[in-house]
Amino acid sequence: MKFKGLTVAFVTMAALGTSFASAQATVASGHAVDVQVAPKPNCAKNHVCFWTKTKFNGTKTSEEADSECTTLTETARSAQNALKEGTLYLFSDTKCKNLRETLDEGQSDDDTGTVNSWRTDISLPNPGLTR
Repeated sequence: MKFKGLTVAFVTMAALGTSFASAQATVASGHAVDVQVAPKPNCAKNHVCFWTKTKFNGTKTSEEADSECTTLTETARSAQNALKEGTLYLFSDTKCKNLRETLDEGQSDDDTGTVNSWRTDISLPNPGLTR
Protein backbone atom coordinates (compact mmCIF):
# COMPACT_ATOMS: atom_id res chain seq x y z
CA MET A 1 0.00 0.00 0.00
CA LYS A 2 1.53 3.39 -0.99
CA PHE A 3 1.05 6.62 0.95
CA LYS A 4 2.63 9.61 -0.80
CA GLY A 5 6.22 8.38 -0.93
CA LEU A 6 6.00 5.85 1.89
CA THR A 7 5.59 2.22 0.96
CA VAL A 8 4.14 0.01 3.67
CA ALA A 9 4.08 -3.76 3.25
CA PHE A 10 1.74 -5.81 5.39
CA VAL A 11 2.53 -9.46 5.97
CA THR A 12 0.23 -12.02 7.47
CA MET A 13 2.23 -13.24 10.44
CA ALA A 14 0.07 -16.30 11.01
CA ALA A 15 0.73 -17.55 7.50
CA LEU A 16 4.50 -17.24 7.98
CA GLY A 17 4.53 -18.59 11.52
CA THR A 18 7.18 -16.08 12.53
CA SER A 19 7.54 -13.00 14.70
CA PHE A 20 8.23 -9.47 13.53
CA ALA A 21 9.27 -6.29 15.23
CA SER A 22 6.60 -3.59 15.34
CA ALA A 23 7.07 0.02 14.45
CA GLN A 24 4.82 2.96 13.79
CA ALA A 25 5.14 5.32 10.84
CA THR A 26 3.41 8.58 10.13
CA VAL A 27 2.32 8.95 6.52
CA ALA A 28 2.16 12.22 4.61
CA SER A 29 -1.51 12.63 5.55
CA GLY A 30 -0.52 12.76 9.22
CA HIS A 31 -2.14 9.40 10.09
CA ALA A 32 -0.13 6.82 12.01
CA VAL A 33 0.02 3.27 10.64
CA ASP A 34 1.51 0.14 12.19
CA VAL A 35 4.33 -1.41 10.19
CA GLN A 36 5.69 -4.95 10.54
CA VAL A 37 9.46 -5.18 10.02
CA ALA A 38 11.30 -8.48 9.63
CA PRO A 39 14.50 -8.76 11.70
CA LYS A 40 17.83 -8.41 9.88
CA PRO A 41 20.47 -11.12 10.21
CA ASN A 42 23.17 -10.12 12.70
CA CYS A 43 25.99 -12.62 12.39
CA ALA A 44 29.38 -11.71 13.89
CA LYS A 45 32.20 -10.91 11.46
CA ASN A 46 33.98 -14.04 10.16
CA HIS A 47 31.23 -16.37 11.42
CA VAL A 48 28.42 -18.32 9.84
CA CYS A 49 25.04 -18.21 11.57
CA PHE A 50 21.91 -20.33 11.51
CA TRP A 51 18.39 -19.70 12.83
CA THR A 52 15.82 -22.40 13.59
CA LYS A 53 13.03 -20.43 11.91
CA THR A 54 12.69 -18.53 8.65
CA LYS A 55 13.28 -14.78 8.45
CA PHE A 56 16.18 -15.01 10.97
CA ASN A 57 13.88 -15.90 13.88
CA GLY A 58 14.11 -18.67 16.45
CA THR A 59 17.26 -19.94 18.12
CA LYS A 60 20.49 -18.56 16.63
CA THR A 61 23.71 -20.56 16.34
CA SER A 62 26.99 -18.82 15.47
CA GLU A 63 30.02 -20.81 14.28
CA GLU A 64 33.52 -20.11 13.01
CA ALA A 65 34.52 -21.31 9.54
CA ASP A 66 35.18 -25.03 9.31
CA SER A 67 35.96 -27.09 6.22
CA GLU A 68 34.90 -30.26 8.07
CA CYS A 69 31.26 -31.33 7.92
CA THR A 70 29.41 -30.00 10.96
CA THR A 71 25.99 -31.30 12.02
CA LEU A 72 23.66 -28.71 13.50
CA THR A 73 22.11 -29.49 16.89
CA GLU A 74 18.79 -28.08 15.61
CA THR A 75 17.50 -27.90 12.05
CA ALA A 76 18.06 -24.45 10.52
CA ARG A 77 15.56 -22.58 8.33
CA SER A 78 17.63 -19.42 7.64
CA ALA A 79 21.38 -18.73 7.43
CA GLN A 80 24.01 -16.03 6.94
CA ASN A 81 27.61 -16.19 5.76
CA ALA A 82 29.49 -13.31 7.46
CA LEU A 83 32.92 -14.59 6.42
CA LYS A 84 35.22 -12.03 4.84
CA GLU A 85 35.99 -14.68 2.23
CA GLY A 86 34.77 -18.21 1.65
CA THR A 87 31.63 -20.07 0.66
CA LEU A 88 29.14 -21.63 3.07
CA TYR A 89 27.67 -24.96 1.89
CA LEU A 90 24.27 -25.93 3.34
CA PHE A 91 23.10 -29.56 3.34
CA SER A 92 19.68 -31.08 4.02
CA ASP A 93 21.13 -34.26 5.59
CA THR A 94 23.43 -34.63 8.64
CA LYS A 95 26.47 -35.94 6.67
CA CYS A 96 27.07 -33.08 4.17
CA LYS A 97 25.99 -35.23 1.21
CA ASN A 98 22.78 -33.57 -0.09
CA LEU A 99 23.71 -30.01 -1.02
CA ARG A 100 20.77 -27.63 -0.62
CA GLU A 101 22.48 -24.32 -1.50
CA THR A 102 25.62 -22.23 -1.21
CA LEU A 103 26.07 -18.74 0.26
CA ASP A 104 29.08 -16.66 -0.76
CA GLU A 105 30.69 -14.22 1.68
CA GLY A 106 28.21 -11.61 2.86
CA GLN A 107 25.16 -13.48 1.58
CA SER A 108 22.19 -14.65 3.61
CA ASP A 109 18.96 -16.55 2.97
CA ASP A 110 15.88 -15.98 5.12
CA ASP A 111 14.23 -19.24 3.95
CA THR A 112 16.80 -21.97 3.31
CA GLY A 113 14.46 -24.90 3.64
CA THR A 114 15.67 -27.69 5.93
CA VAL A 115 19.40 -27.47 6.76
CA ASN A 116 20.96 -30.09 9.05
CA SER A 117 24.69 -29.82 8.28
CA TRP A 118 27.18 -27.38 6.80
CA ARG A 119 30.80 -26.73 5.91
CA THR A 120 32.87 -23.92 4.41
CA ASP A 121 35.63 -24.03 1.84
CA ILE A 122 38.06 -22.51 4.38
CA SER A 123 38.98 -23.10 8.02
CA LEU A 124 40.29 -20.43 10.34
CA PRO A 125 43.20 -22.11 12.15
CA ASN A 126 43.06 -19.73 15.11
CA PRO A 127 39.75 -18.52 16.63
CA GLY A 128 41.26 -15.03 16.92
CA LEU A 129 42.43 -14.94 13.30
CA THR A 130 40.55 -12.66 10.95
CA ARG A 131 41.00 -12.59 7.22
